[in-house]
Amino acid sequence: LAIRFGLTFVLLLPQLRGAGRRALRPGLPLGLVMLAIFLCETWGVMLTSASNAAFLISLCVVITPFMEWLLLRQRPHNMLFLACALSLAGVWLLTGGPQLSLNLGDALMLAAALLRA
Repeated sequence: LAIRFGLTFVLLLPQLRGAGRRALRPGLPLGLVMLAIFLCETWGVMLTSASNAAFLISLCVVITPFMEWLLLRQRPHNMLFLACALSLAGVWLLTGGPQLSLNLGDALMLAAALLRA
């Protein structure tokens, strides 16, 4: 992660001259969110099983419409609720079903899914 973010910083640093400085205001918080996502995923994968990690990180797809609803105040179409439920059930079954246990790694993966959403 340090190499990835470090190289990105070095390569994009010349772009911060002149009008490029306007990118700092939205870019810095978004970059910090991305760093938080990657840190949560990296530590979470290390501390949980692969199936739990896959299930929990896939929740970002299901959570995203609800985050949009919360932030934009636009209620999703009714079919989306059914699609989310089916998606959740399918991923749950594919990743091991009822053996889901929660630990620190799971919490980190869930945090990453929420941040991604």
